[in-house]
Amino acid sequence: MKTYNTLSATLAAILAGNIGLSSASAHDSTVQLIQRNERQIFVDRNGIAELKDAEIVMHEPQRREPAISIDKPWEELGVSSMSVFKDGQKFRAWYRADVNPDLGVGFRGRIMAYAESEDGIAWIKPNLGLIEFEGSKDNNLVWTGPGSTLSVFKDTKPGVPADELYKAVGREDDTLVTMLSADGIHWRMGRGNPIYSGKPVDTHSVSYWDEVKKHYVLYTRAAMKGGRIGVGMDPDLKWGAYDAIRWIRRATSEDFVIWTPFQDIDAGDTPLEHLYTNSAQPYLNNKNVIMMLASRFSDSRTPKEGWHAPGVNDIVMLTSRDGINFDRTFMEAFIRPGLDYGNWHSRSLYVEVGLLQTSPEEISFYAMENWQVPTNIIRRYSIRTDGFTSIRAGYEGGYFTTKPFKFTGNELRVNFSCSAIGAGWVEVQDEWGNPLPGFGVADSVELFGDSVDLGISWKSGKKLEELLGKKIRLKFKLRDADLYSFWFR
Repeated sequence: MKTYNTLSATLAAILAGNIGLSSASAHDSTVQLIQRNERQIFVDRNGIAELKDAEIVMHEPQRREPAISIDKPWEELGVSSMSVFKDGQKFRAWYRADVNPDLGVGFRGRIMAYAESEDGIAWIKPNLGLIEFEGSKDNNLVWTGPGSTLSVFKDTKPGVPADELYKAVGREDDTLVTMLSADGIHWRMGRGNPIYSGKPVDTHSVSYWDEVKKHYVLYTRAAMKGGRIGVGMDPDLKWGAYDAIRWIRRATSEDFVIWTPFQDIDAGDTPLEHLYTNSAQPYLNNKNVIMMLASRFSDSRTPKEGWHAPGVNDIVMLTSRDGINFDRTFMEAFIRPGLDYGNWHSRSLYVEVGLLQTSPEEISFYAMENWQVPTNIIRRYSIRTDGFTSIRAGYEGGYFTTKPFKFTGNELRVNFSCSAIGAGWVEVQDEWGNPLPGFGVADSVELFGDSVDLGISWKSGKKLEELLGKKIRLKFKLRDADLYSFWFR
């Protein structure tokens, strides 16, 4: 578990002019509007004015059951590069199946297969009857090329044509190409292909419609030169002909045909590390936050004796509010290779694209494990709803205050957990940090227990409705407790 050093972070913020020595001096003329049901999560310091005896903590997800295993002849050499989302009442997934070329089936090795689930836990591979494989169409294959290692999404752009409702981006040699579909099953090539020509694109490129920025985005591999090289990276930068770090870049488009030039993402002054895949996606409960669960590749370490290539992977978390500038509050691994020895070799652990709400208390996502060995699978992972991070205070207690904001909605809700002796309280302040009458800490009804959805109230009977349209702050006082998110409804 990684913690964010409160003292050093606060001092750095003071020196940078981001916060002052008191809540009042932290006033910012740019005031955020928090929309109804927009979860405020703590993956960075955005919106936080002050932390006192509290810290931002990253939490470890739980490894769950296999979702996709190798059990079909067209999957013999591996399953990977999955895209998953909820579509109506079902969860749907598209994944790469690697065919043994010795079978002589008439198409190359990387093809796209389809699976679906009622709960995001148990997956079936339906017989679609589309593509012939060894004399039979009794399979779940939906695409054999051109284009491989596809990333699929359902287009939420208003007015999208019905026969282009599903879109995909994939790699064709050293180019990027697009595909279109009316149902996610029957695919055709998109317009303007290839949309990009040139190396490097040998990764699981990711695309989607950004509902906040109102454009399509596309993330793919980049070659980054210059900067401080991170721990575990070969300082000689021996990556093919690039002499660079594997990095991530982004392009945007208004129509999914004409794209802007690629721009490298910016992680500030953090050390450069090889990032092999990006799995970029808007956060499930707040589309203003772009989350990457990227596969970090340490090319200087080879812990598995006799493996044919150097390196080992883990998963790191990056987040952004604009899609280009990414925060790395947490440099440590979000997912380690773990006790499974099959994950301790190069390219062995990639998080796939998609976050699913599989229960009110749980978010699920998926990761490819054990690449290039017979035990290769795509496994489900789970984490508490909004529980990637939290703000935590210990036994002696602590607090944090928000920057000023406005809100819509009339009820404050929190995702909260405490110990048997823990508790929480909430104070509403004016924009300068002064407690509002009837909304003080002493007025707050104590929070106690563990719930992903708790209502906040005050003994005075005061209601938040009277504060609509006004600039306010919140102060959360915690004792041996975690706050995972807050929102208004």
